[in-house]
Amino acid sequence: MARQDGQTTKVREVAEPVLNGLGYDLIALESTVEHGRKIVRLYIDRLDSGKGSVGIEDCVLATKELSPVLDVAEVMDGRYELELSSPGINRPLARKSDFEKFAGKKVAVRTFDKVGDRRNFLGVLLGIEGEDIRINVDGREHRVPLGEVMKAHLDVL
Repeated sequence: MARQDGQTTKVREVAEPVLNGLGYDLIALESTVEHGRKIVRLYIDRLDSGKGSVGIEDCVLATKELSPVLDVAEVMDGRYELELSSPGINRPLARKSDFEKFAGKKVAVRTFDKVGDRRNFLGVLLGIEGEDIRINVDGREHRVPLGEVMKAHLDVL
């Protein structure tokens, strides 16, 4: 989230305009290593939500258009695999606007460092105030600085 490395920031800067031009919104991105492979995973949604949800054909189109642009821009060091995905039902929350939009929904939030006495918060998102996310966990309100959020998503299941 807030603590993105230089490569992740470059990927976002290059990918967002390409995806927007195709009619998609870059919801979140992550760079990870799985089974010895470097993976850059982008979660996309439609800019116009009235056109339905993102499907496999959307991900294929976005990958086809975005992959050569990222390669030319040399946004990543070394080899990597590009994956595009819909946000799904457990949609990642990565932007301030996400925490406003999904107030009232159940969320799971993990922080980089302890906030108070914990790093994991599972509860109802109350919204955002200033730079703090407000979460009700078991009847108690917690305030989590946006800059401390490592990972957050809707918790539908």
